Amino acid sequence: MWRKVGALAGAALIAALFAAAALAATPVATLTMASRAQVDTSTSQPRISLSADGDGWHLDATILATASPRRARAAAAVQTAQFLLTGTYTLSHSGISPASGNISGTMGQDGTAQLNLGSSDATTDLAGTVSLETSGSTSLNLTGQLPALAATAAGDAPPADHTFWYISRAAGLTAYLLLTLNVCLGLMVRTRALDWLLARWRSFDLHQFTALLALGFLALHVFSLLGDHFIGYRLDQLLIPFASPYRPPWVALGVVALYLLIGIAGSSYLQRFISHRAWRAIHYLSFAAFLLALGHGILAGTDSGQPWAMLLYTGSGGLVAALTTSRLMRSRRAASLAPIPIPS
Repeated sequence: MWRKVGALAGAALIAALFAAAALAATPVATLTMASRAQVDTSTSQPRISLSADGDGWHLDATILATASPRRARAAAAVQTAQFLLTGTYTLSHSGISPASGNISGTMGQDGTAQLNLGSSDATTDLAGTVSLETSGSTSLNLTGQLPALAATAAGDAPPADHTFWYISRAAGLTAYLLLTLNVCLGLMVRTRALDWLLARWRSFDLHQFTALLALGFLALHVFSLLGDHFIGYRLDQLLIPFASPYRPPWVALGVVALYLLIGIAGSSYLQRFISHRAWRAIHYLSFAAFLLALGHGILAGTDSGQPWAMLLYTGSGGLVAALTTSRLMRSRRAASLAPIPIPS
């Protein structure tokens, strides 16, 4: 047990050291841009053309607004209804080649929009707000990671530092793989599929150990984002669901999965204080945690569009689904073979 606790403490210590270094890192870039917007409502899906300038940067964006399902609620809630925003952008500066990527976000009926701008090469990742007024002129405030400027008359711009971003991505993928292994081990221990290879106590020990390792890498994944210049996270934005400025619903999936995993891992060490039925009920939440982590990786991860990432998510999800199906079939077969009590 102490070796497991030591492994978790070591991973947490590494995460804390990265977090301390992150807090001392350089602040993120902030852009305040004067913008002009035109809204085309001639089609069923409104189209917003946005143009903005500020601090030597120029932004052109085309955004489509899709009515959120929340609009179907009662009339009393109409004032809080939102649109889901998707689109593309081009960001240019005299010192760089134009950068382009995708836009996502939400917009209320008052015209206030929350936008996220990201590029597939991870050189641009911005979040901010804009109010689309009837006059068409407004201001756009963006915070996050900007492409590094090339040499200018004022001198060479320092290269963008992606260290914490790469650490967070690597730690997140590692934690997901460990979670997949942990869930598969739990299913195989239950169905005795590993009994031919390992003693049951070793399989169970490995199951607990991978859970602690996954939590350690999750801590590294979360706290290293404090030094990420793409968004400029605060600690509360990392630990409170829907508080993230970047893809709030999809990041929230990961936050909820984190808390579920903490509760599941903790229940193993509190098993003597709770009933076996309660312990099993808590452990069934591991399936929910896995699905939330899978959704978080696909919908919030910047690598999810890569072929290797899709293969990873598809393969891991299919493996867990196959093992779960096998366990259910074994349970049904055992129930059907159970002797029927004969009344005396």
